[in-house]
Amino acid sequence: MKIYAITLFSNKERYNHINSHLKKLHLDYKFIEAIDKKDISDDDMKLYYNISNINELPDFINKGNTANKISKLRAHTKIFLSSNEKLLLSKMT
Repeated sequence: MKIYAITLFSNKERYNHINSHLKKLHLDYKFIEAIDKKDISDDDMKLYYNISNINELPDFINKGNTANKISKLRAHTKIFLSSNEKLLLSKMT
């Protein structure tokens, strides 16, 4: 079973830590680049949540968790479309 790790490629320390850990375990893995919250615009937020005013969003919805949601959605779509294998989804913190 292949492991898919979603991470920001710009966060070299985290990328290297995950890469090192998975190599030591001799696992079959692939990295999928996450979306950085810095790359999410107000227009992206309005489009994603189908709203006309960014101020309509509750305080707990922000660019960080939106980038996380979009990253997971893109990764899951990519994985499901490219594999006929059984999948186990897990979050590494």
